[in-house]
Amino acid sequence: MERHTDVSRHGLSSTRVYKTWIEIKRRCYNIKSTSYLDYGGRGISFEEYKDNFLAFLEEVGNPPSELHSINRINNELGYIKGNMEWALISKQVRNRRKLKNNTSGVTGVALRKVKNNEYFIAQWYDLNGKSNKKYFSIRKYGKSKAFKQACEFRAKKIIELNEKGAGYAEQHGK
Repeated sequence: MERHTDVSRHGLSSTRVYKTWIEIKRRCYNIKSTSYLDYGGRGISFEEYKDNFLAFLEEVGNPPSELHSINRINNELGYIKGNMEWALISKQVRNRRKLKNNTSGVTGVALRKVKNNEYFIAQWYDLNGKSNKKYFSIRKYGKSKAFKQACEFRAKKIIELNEKGAGYAEQHGK
Protein backbone atom coordinates (compact mmCIF):
# COMPACT_ATOMS: atom_id res chain seq x y z
CA MET A 1 0.00 0.00 0.00
CA GLU A 2 1.21 3.46 -0.83
CA ARG A 3 1.15 5.88 2.05
CA HIS A 4 0.57 9.62 1.88
CA THR A 5 4.23 10.12 2.86
CA ASP A 6 5.48 8.11 -0.17
CA VAL A 7 4.56 10.78 -2.73
CA SER A 8 8.14 11.25 -3.89
CA ARG A 9 7.92 7.88 -5.67
CA HIS A 10 5.30 8.96 -8.19
CA GLY A 11 6.18 12.64 -8.62
CA LEU A 12 2.50 13.67 -8.83
CA SER A 13 2.13 15.58 -5.57
CA SER A 14 1.57 18.91 -7.37
CA THR A 15 -1.21 17.61 -9.67
CA ARG A 16 -4.93 18.35 -9.34
CA VAL A 17 -5.76 14.67 -8.99
CA TYR A 18 -3.36 14.32 -6.05
CA LYS A 19 -4.73 17.48 -4.41
CA THR A 20 -8.23 16.09 -4.91
CA TRP A 21 -7.18 12.82 -3.22
CA ILE A 22 -5.86 14.80 -0.24
CA GLU A 23 -9.07 16.88 -0.09
CA ILE A 24 -11.30 13.79 -0.11
CA LYS A 25 -9.33 12.31 2.78
CA ARG A 26 -9.61 15.61 4.69
CA ARG A 27 -13.38 15.90 4.32
CA CYS A 28 -13.95 12.24 5.16
CA TYR A 29 -11.59 11.81 8.12
CA ASN A 30 -10.55 15.16 9.63
CA ILE A 31 -13.19 16.16 12.20
CA LYS A 32 -11.71 19.69 12.24
CA SER A 33 -12.50 20.14 8.53
CA THR A 34 -15.41 22.48 7.79
CA SER A 35 -16.66 19.86 5.29
CA TYR A 36 -16.44 16.91 7.69
CA LEU A 37 -20.10 16.98 8.80
CA ASP A 38 -21.29 16.74 5.19
CA TYR A 39 -18.96 13.85 4.39
CA GLY A 40 -17.28 11.79 7.12
CA GLY A 41 -19.84 12.96 9.67
CA ARG A 42 -22.65 11.39 7.66
CA GLY A 43 -20.77 8.20 6.85
CA ILE A 44 -19.13 9.04 3.52
CA SER A 45 -15.83 7.17 3.42
CA PHE A 46 -12.81 6.69 1.18
CA GLU A 47 -11.53 3.39 2.58
CA GLU A 48 -10.48 1.69 -0.68
CA TYR A 49 -8.21 4.58 -1.64
CA LYS A 50 -7.40 6.29 1.65
CA ASP A 51 -3.84 4.98 1.70
CA ASN A 52 -3.37 4.32 -2.01
CA PHE A 53 -3.12 7.34 -4.27
CA LEU A 54 -2.04 5.34 -7.33
CA ALA A 55 -5.15 3.11 -7.09
CA PHE A 56 -7.28 6.26 -6.87
CA LEU A 57 -5.51 7.70 -9.92
CA GLU A 58 -6.06 4.46 -11.82
CA GLU A 59 -9.78 4.54 -10.91
CA VAL A 60 -10.54 8.17 -11.87
CA GLY A 61 -7.65 9.27 -14.10
CA ASN A 62 -6.74 12.91 -14.51
CA PRO A 63 -9.47 15.55 -14.68
CA PRO A 64 -10.42 16.38 -18.29
CA SER A 65 -10.15 20.12 -17.60
CA GLU A 66 -9.66 22.70 -14.86
CA LEU A 67 -13.46 23.02 -14.75
CA HIS A 68 -13.96 19.42 -13.63
CA SER A 69 -13.99 18.24 -10.03
CA ILE A 70 -14.61 14.87 -8.44
CA ASN A 71 -18.24 13.75 -8.22
CA ARG A 72 -19.87 10.81 -6.46
CA ILE A 73 -22.34 9.35 -8.94
CA ASN A 74 -24.64 8.19 -6.14
CA ASN A 75 -24.51 10.95 -3.54
CA GLU A 76 -25.48 8.56 -0.73
CA LEU A 77 -22.50 6.26 -1.29
CA GLY A 78 -18.89 6.90 -0.42
CA TYR A 79 -15.88 7.43 -2.63
CA ILE A 80 -15.85 3.80 -3.75
CA LYS A 81 -14.95 1.92 -6.92
CA GLY A 82 -17.38 2.76 -9.71
CA ASN A 83 -18.96 5.70 -7.85
CA MET A 84 -16.51 8.46 -8.78
CA GLU A 85 -16.12 10.55 -11.91
CA TRP A 86 -14.81 13.92 -12.99
CA ALA A 87 -17.77 16.21 -13.68
CA LEU A 88 -18.60 19.83 -14.34
CA ILE A 89 -20.45 21.75 -11.62
CA SER A 90 -23.56 21.81 -13.83
CA LYS A 91 -23.73 18.00 -13.58
CA GLN A 92 -22.83 17.94 -9.90
CA VAL A 93 -25.73 20.18 -8.93
CA ARG A 94 -28.04 17.64 -10.55
CA ASN A 95 -26.80 15.14 -7.99
CA ARG A 96 -26.76 17.16 -4.78
CA ARG A 97 -28.80 16.89 -1.63
CA LYS A 98 -31.06 19.67 -0.49
CA LEU A 99 -28.90 22.51 0.80
CA LYS A 100 -28.90 23.23 4.54
CA ASN A 101 -29.93 26.85 3.98
CA ASN A 102 -32.95 25.85 1.87
CA THR A 103 -35.93 27.58 3.46
CA SER A 104 -38.60 26.48 0.98
CA GLY A 105 -38.14 22.77 1.67
CA VAL A 106 -37.85 22.03 -2.06
CA THR A 107 -34.56 21.78 -3.91
CA GLY A 108 -34.30 24.40 -6.63
CA VAL A 109 -37.12 26.56 -5.23
CA ALA A 110 -36.24 29.67 -3.25
CA LEU A 111 -38.08 32.60 -1.69
CA ARG A 112 -36.56 35.95 -2.67
CA LYS A 113 -37.43 39.59 -2.16
CA VAL A 114 -36.81 41.84 -5.16
CA LYS A 115 -37.54 45.52 -4.66
CA ASN A 116 -41.02 45.67 -3.11
CA ASN A 117 -42.18 42.20 -4.08
CA GLU A 118 -41.50 38.65 -2.97
CA TYR A 119 -41.15 35.76 -5.38
CA PHE A 120 -40.71 32.04 -5.33
CA ILE A 121 -38.03 31.25 -7.87
CA ALA A 122 -37.67 27.95 -9.70
CA GLN A 123 -34.00 27.34 -10.57
CA TRP A 124 -32.36 24.71 -12.80
CA TYR A 125 -29.34 24.08 -15.01
CA ASP A 126 -29.91 23.45 -18.71
CA LEU A 127 -28.04 20.93 -20.85
CA ASN A 128 -25.25 23.43 -21.52
CA GLY A 129 -24.70 24.04 -17.80
CA LYS A 130 -26.37 27.46 -17.85
CA SER A 131 -28.28 28.44 -14.71
CA ASN A 132 -31.90 29.45 -15.33
CA LYS A 133 -34.62 30.96 -13.14
CA LYS A 134 -38.34 31.57 -13.42
CA TYR A 135 -40.06 33.94 -10.97
CA PHE A 136 -43.54 33.48 -9.48
CA SER A 137 -44.88 36.63 -7.83
CA ILE A 138 -46.44 36.32 -4.40
CA ARG A 139 -48.21 39.64 -4.93
CA LYS A 140 -49.81 38.34 -8.13
CA TYR A 141 -50.61 34.73 -7.13
CA GLY A 142 -50.52 34.67 -3.32
CA LYS A 143 -47.86 32.83 -1.32
CA SER A 144 -49.18 29.26 -1.49
CA LYS A 145 -50.09 29.43 -5.20
CA ALA A 146 -46.74 31.03 -6.17
CA PHE A 147 -44.90 28.32 -4.22
CA LYS A 148 -46.96 25.55 -5.82
CA GLN A 149 -46.40 26.98 -9.31
CA ALA A 150 -42.64 27.25 -8.76
CA CYS A 151 -42.45 23.64 -7.50
CA GLU A 152 -44.56 22.27 -10.34
CA PHE A 153 -42.70 24.27 -12.97
CA ARG A 154 -39.31 23.06 -11.73
CA ALA A 155 -40.47 19.43 -11.50
CA LYS A 156 -41.69 19.56 -15.13
CA LYS A 157 -38.44 21.22 -16.22
CA ILE A 158 -36.38 18.45 -14.55
CA ILE A 159 -38.45 15.76 -16.31
CA GLU A 160 -37.98 17.55 -19.67
CA LEU A 161 -34.25 17.88 -19.11
CA ASN A 162 -33.85 14.25 -18.07
CA GLU A 163 -35.72 13.15 -21.22
CA LYS A 164 -32.98 15.01 -23.14
CA GLY A 165 -30.23 13.34 -21.11
CA ALA A 166 -29.53 15.96 -18.41
CA GLY A 167 -28.92 13.34 -15.74
CA TYR A 168 -30.69 14.76 -12.71
CA ALA A 169 -30.21 11.92 -10.22
CA GLU A 170 -33.19 10.20 -8.62
CA GLN A 171 -31.91 11.19 -5.18
CA HIS A 172 -31.45 14.83 -6.27
CA GLY A 173 -32.62 17.13 -3.50
CA LYS A 174 -33.37 14.47 -0.92
